[in-house]
Parts: sequence; structure tokens; C-alpha cells
Amino acid sequence: MAPNPKWYAVGTRSRHEQVAADELAPRVGEVFLPRTKALSRRKDRRKIYNKVLFPGYLFVRSPMTREDRVAILRALGVARILGNEHGPYPCADHEIESIRILVSAEAALSPVPCLRKGQLVMVMEGPFQGVIGRVARSSDGRQRIVCSIDLLGRAVAAHLERAAVEALPDDPRILPDAMS
Repeated sequence: MAPNPKWYAVGTRSRHEQVAADELAPRVGEVFLPRTKALSRRKDRRKIYNKVLFPGYLFVRSPMTREDRVAILRALGVARILGNEHGPYPCADHEIESIRILVSAEAALSPVPCLRKGQLVMVMEGPFQGVIGRVARSSDGRQRIVCSIDLLGRAVAAHLERAAVEALPDDPRILPDAMS
């Protein structure tokens, strides 16, 4: 008897989500590549297009037998199946169903980073673009980015939207080339 199929997150090579989805469709039970409508930012014109909601990821519903794992990992564009040392880790059915409902509503969706307290981040847009700091939480639960100068033992804080920041490696020696 085959195990009950569950949803799994599959990591893809950069910009290979659709290639991987096309490759996996005949190999596994079901493939879900969430997309949302977005407005392109070109100088000469604006155009609405379907944007991948979670760049670098798609979802497959499979019993995840050994044969399934091998077939998934051999598919063009697939980099890995998310999991831990014990094997692939299934996604909760309600999470996938919630994403399906949000996508089917055709509302403007945008992913926001899940940030943890103390995580090193860089502000990517707005008046603070380029600022590197650490995430702090204020008493009202809003996100606060703290930028400190360790040499002086001083810091300043600003409240920002999660979508305005991007997580960085915690090792400050590994910063993006633009910042080095």
C-alpha cells in the first residue's frame, strides 16, 4: 500500500520554476506553482504579467517514496527537496490550500520575508535604502530595524515594512558586493 500523498516544497534553480514544474507534472501526482499578477517596471511601458509568488520554489503532492524522491531530484531545474536530516519535510495541507485561495482571488500578492529578532537585514527600498541593521521588535509588535555603530556603542531605530527589507547572512564579512 502506497503512503498517503502529502505536499512538499521543492527548491529550483534560479528562474527555473516553470521548467521544473513542466518536468515534474508527468512524474508526480500534482504540481503547484503559485503565481500572482504583477506590473512590470519598464521605462517605456507598463505591462501586467504572471509572477512566481515564491521565486525558487514550487510544491509537489506525492507519497514521497524513494522512487519519487529520485524522480523529483532528476527533473530538469530541480535543485533540492526541502527537509532535514530525516528526509523531505511535508508542508501542512491547510497552508497550501490557503495559498491556493489567495492566488485564485487574483488580488495583488507579494511575499514578505520571515524575519527573526537579531537577524541582519538590508533595506531594499524607500528613504532608508542601503541601510544595514538588525531586526528588533517593539512592544506593539511592529518590526523595527536597528542600525548600530558598535565602536560608539550607539544605535538608531526605524519602523519599516517587512517587504522593504531583505535578510542577509549573519556573518557581516559576507555582505552583498554592492555593500563591500
